[in-house]
Amino acid sequence: VVPDDIIGASAFVARAQAQVWRTDLALWTHHLQVRLGLDATRAELLASDLKEDNTLQAFVSLIDPRQPDGKAGMSAAAARHFIGRIFRRHRQFDDAIRSFNESIQMDAAQAWPHIDLADVLLNQGRRTEAASHLVEAVRLGPDDPAARQAIADLDAQLKTGRVP
Repeated sequence: VVPDDIIGASAFVARAQAQVWRTDLALWTHHLQVRLGLDATRAELLASDLKEDNTLQAFVSLIDPRQPDGKAGMSAAAARHFIGRIFRRHRQFDDAIRSFNESIQMDAAQAWPHIDLADVLLNQGRRTEAASHLVEAVRLGPDDPAARQAIADLDAQLKTGRVP
């Protein structure tokens, strides 16, 4: 009788899990939740956006720790930065800011998350915070033309008064 109970319980659990993963989008959303530690809403937006761009499977394969060629996959910091860019594109600025800050906390040596965070902050009228991130981006990447251009753009906007 015990094996029948185990089989019955296993079938119940399998059926419940199949309902959760009823579509490939739900499966990928769950994978992103588990792999990246995202909440359901953020993971679903990410999965939907990547699926719409036909880049979902490529992104998921990039965040796996080991690639087929043996090289390391995308770092957690790079993944958070990428996710922040998707949130920014969808005008979900609080989530974008959170993702860029998480990326910076995970790897403080990269200039790009600072540049993208500054862009969002500037568009929210948070000039002082944006400026500090741009200065940090230039410090981290003194030869990075994007960092220098971003700080020059901010300077020009401040001089002309055309800052959001």
